[in-house]
Amino acid sequence: MKCCLAVLVVLASASAHAERTITVRAEGAPFAATDLASALRVRLPDGAPLAVIVEPAGASRIRVAVGDTTRELDLGDRHGPDAARMVALEIVDLALDDLAVMPPPEARTRFAIDVLGSATAWTGMLAGGTADLSIARGSVAFALELAAGERVIGDLHVTSLPVRASIGWRSSWGELRAGAVVAPVVVSDGIGDQTLLAGATASARLHVGRVVLAAGTDAFATQTTYHLRMSTITTPWFAPWVAVGMELVP
Repeated sequence: MKCCLAVLVVLASASAHAERTITVRAEGAPFAATDLASALRVRLPDGAPLAVIVEPAGASRIRVAVGDTTRELDLGDRHGPDAARMVALEIVDLALDDLAVMPPPEARTRFAIDVLGSATAWTGMLAGGTADLSIARGSVAFALELAAGERVIGDLHVTSLPVRASIGWRSSWGELRAGAVVAPVVVSDGIGDQTLLAGATASARLHVGRVVLAAGTDAFATQTTYHLRMSTITTPWFAPWVAVGMELVP
């Protein structure tokens, strides 16, 4: 009875192409680890490294493990290279699927369009909506959001049109985004006025089927104050918002 804790066999052919590296642990087996490695070498195609564990399973039986596949074999009175060849044939016949080299899965590119109704805290409140296109590859997502909100309380009529470009992390149930925002602001009362706010944005989204729940805030670098008769409005440093709507997947 020959015993070997571990034998690493690296195959290198004269044709100089990559060959499979075979590691065999055959403690208590009726053959040497090198016998099984040699038998596998001539029966397996080139590919990823292969690890084989052989253990006694009582009387003339052995247990062979290759990855998640385990088999028990009755070797009878076979020993040495003859027994190793029998084990090699069983490995090839019964566990070939486990030995196949599968290419790593490619990250899938996913496009989605969200259409949401939103409310934004200003001096008063802006009510409106958001439409955004997101492109996710794996867990990394890029998004472009086009929003519009109009002040619904107060004498001054103000419309804000934020455009957000962000990058973030996405899973099947949620999403985190951060990026930049520019927001044209239009005042339609009096002689009217226009200004452009710029800054940073951050948001989180929860996906429940096709339903999307979102919350975030826009932080602006400047402020502008407007007066009309007794009414005054100042654009905010921070404009938190919430939204709810649907995700459309092309």
